[in-house]
Amino acid sequence: MCSHLSIRDRWRIISLRSDQGMASDEIASRINCSIRTAYYILQLFRETNDVIEREGRGRRLLNESFFQMLQSVYLELMIEVMISRRLS
Repeated sequence: MCSHLSIRDRWRIISLRSDQGMASDEIASRINCSIRTAYYILQLFRETNDVIEREGRGRRLLNESFFQMLQSVYLELMIEVMISRRLS
């Protein structure tokens, strides 16, 4: 079993299904991947018309309350800097 399919192998999976009508288990044997992987690539192609997963948007690194706290700290710091410049 390979750990990661190349783009070429992914397109071979699509070709073997659409051009030769092979079943997922036959494709998996030919490509040297799991049946589940072959099925996943076929499903991905049906849903997106592509064999490459879209990159996710990821999760937010900061939640809203933490972001607001950082903003207020930054504003307080800027006010202190402005006051100290006026006093000097």
